Amino acid sequence: MMKVKFVIFICISLLPSCVSKEKQVLKHSQDSTELLTLKSSAYELFNSKKYLEAKKQLSLILAIDSTDGEVFYKRGFCNAKISKCIDSTKDFQNAIKYDYRIDDAYFNIGINYERQMVFTKAFYYYQKALEINPNHTKARIFTEYVRGLQDMPGNTLN
Repeated sequence: MMKVKFVIFICISLLPSCVSKEKQVLKHSQDSTELLTLKSSAYELFNSKKYLEAKKQLSLILAIDSTDGEVFYKRGFCNAKISKCIDSTKDFQNAIKYDYRIDDAYFNIGINYERQMVFTKAFYYYQKALEINPNHTKARIFTEYVRGLQDMPGNTLN
């Protein structure tokens, strides 16, 4: 009888743990489904060039999963398109952190600095893109363009 009581005690004491784990699995499943739905919606908006709306959806995704380099990259692109260069740069830096399109992220950071007329930093980031991918055609073209600006009065890359 003592063994039966002990087994019943163990089962009752483990039950909340089992239920808790089941709830965690269910929540993870719901989060995964929600993420897929949000990504689908955000990517559709992004591909339709509805950048402000896409940015909002991408921000919701990052609130759930803040380690998705692709989402940071896309939000960085959206921020650039709506003239939020500083936010865009931060997003591209996060894309780099999570190893997503590193050469393109450096290139886009360069564009952000060029748009702000900070040519030394633009040049630096174009060079970073070329270090990673020497065949990055746009980075090569923009590097030469910014280098040419150095010859204009009042501009320097020092």
